[in-house]
Amino acid sequence: MVLSRDRGAHGVLCALFQPAFSSDTGEWHHGSIAERLAVKVLVVEDEKRVAAALRRGLEAEGFAVDVALTGTDGDWLAQENTYDVIVLDIMLPGINGYRLCANLRD
Repeated sequence: MVLSRDRGAHGVLCALFQPAFSSDTGEWHHGSIAERLAVKVLVVEDEKRVAAALRRGLEAEGFAVDVALTGTDGDWLAQENTYDVIVLDIMLPGINGYRLCANLRD
């Protein structure tokens, strides 16, 4: 499950990898938009290997990534910080993904 503050999940992720034209320099930038916009992502995933792989991949694309290994930790991080996108597992220790999603939407 991917949550986004401003747009539908598919639109956010697709838009983040589009090349952009700079009217200031007249050049195309092929780096990710995530690098230019400092997109903050919270990954809530209890499997350490999956969480580490997601972190590596997202950071390689320029995202700023925080990882929580439990639903409780994810809830705390989401309440204490502002994220542009949350990648949320469903089956989590502590608070499950559905409950965490409901908490964040309230």
